[in-house]
Amino acid sequence: PFVHLGVENDNLPRLTENLQKLNLLRQQVIYPSMLLGATLMTPYEVAQMYQVIANSGYFSPLTTIRQVLDKENNVLTRIPIYSDEVFDRQSMIQVQRALLGVVEEGTAVYLKSRYPKQNLAGKTGTTNDLRDSWFAGFGNRLLTVVWLGEDDNQPIQLSGSSGALRVWADIMDKTGFESVKLGIDPELEWHHVHRFKGGMLDENCADAVLLPFKQGSQPKFRSSCTKTNLKKGVVDWLRNLF
Repeated sequence: PFVHLGVENDNLPRLTENLQKLNLLRQQVIYPSMLLGATLMTPYEVAQMYQVIANSGYFSPLTTIRQVLDKENNVLTRIPIYSDEVFDRQSMIQVQRALLGVVEEGTAVYLKSRYPKQNLAGKTGTTNDLRDSWFAGFGNRLLTVVWLGEDDNQPIQLSGSSGALRVWADIMDKTGFESVKLGIDPELEWHHVHRFKGGMLDENCADAVLLPFKQGSQPKFRSSCTKTNLKKGVVDWLRNLF
């Protein structure tokens, strides 16, 4: 579906432009498979890309060195830190909400069972023949990317969820993390929509999911509703996102 969305709406050039904004476009020939993540990136570069998402559209170059000290701990030089808004905040909040959904009910649902009281965002990645296992995820102030693979490009028999995701969770256990807090933006409206049919719904409908829309972009039709009683855990999860 994502490839169809990108190709049919001519969004592939937009994807390459966005990668260029982050200085992450490494190939001269552009294929539709890029829409599935088939592009050359190191874990460090993937972390740079997700840093922009987690930071609501602000790009701040990653560096392994912040400052250099002498033996008396006097600062000899500092690496300048700056940030630049490269994507609009509203779009990035929408992406953050999608990544929260990956943990809530997608390929990273393992994290929801491991940390039932925490809200985390992220995305798994698995290449053909289980050669590479990826997970990029973040809490409120900490982002980590894990890649597992062999130097000779042989299969490791681990998917993103069965491999890198588990290592990521172990790392986060040691460093500590806080739940993701989605930003509030006056140009975004939150509506319950049908998760399969896309129409507007009341919040107590069985297939309702709460999503952010730029003003006026919400669906203009309603889907049929099957009433249900929302579980308290779901209500708490939605409330804690803000």
